[in-house]
Amino acid sequence: MVNKKYVLIAEAHADDGDMCVGGTAARLVKEGWHVDLLLVCNLARIKDISKRIEEAQAAAEVLGVGLQIMNLQEGNFRDIPRSELVARLDEYFSLKYYDKVFVPCHRDSHSDHKFLAEILFSVCRKNTCDLLIFESAIPSGIVPDPMSLNYFVNISNEIEQKMKAIYCHKSQLEQYGEGWVSAIEARSRFWGQKFGWNHAEAFNAVKILV
Repeated sequence: MVNKKYVLIAEAHADDGDMCVGGTAARLVKEGWHVDLLLVCNLARIKDISKRIEEAQAAAEVLGVGLQIMNLQEGNFRDIPRSELVARLDEYFSLKYYDKVFVPCHRDSHSDHKFLAEILFSVCRKNTCDLLIFESAIPSGIVPDPMSLNYFVNISNEIEQKMKAIYCHKSQLEQYGEGWVSAIEARSRFWGQKFGWNHAEAFNAVKILV
């Protein structure tokens, strides 16, 4: 019997992974991978947190992934000493061997995304897994040195599933409007067109172990 392979998608906010890796997650699940979505945040600082968690759980069910929540109680998670947060995530990683890890963009204009990416680079220092960075979430600020993208996943068969998961985040839809959803779909269509696919997601592959 072939051992099941494990994927981790780390996010600082409840919709980051669905926006940027949702189609890839759904495809990997179909291919037999076990996918965990890890939300690393301080829940006490988020408005309407119960609603956001319910939305995240609904989206996870749509994609077929497991939702794990790392609730940090010390206020802003960027105030926790880096070494301590690395140690906590090291402990989390020791519980399950992950073959692939997807992390936020280290050049994102959002400081939460940037901070979490840098922490996870340290956590993945032992070179035991593929490490891929997903694009900046939408909406996102323009940065002077955008990340290069070199790894593309055809999600043409998963786009409806991804968009259904996006619509689970009703609080974000209320905040940003239909243009937010349209931009997410259009970006995947943009990347897909480059390769003759209908839809794709783009990443920076830091390391791929073969």
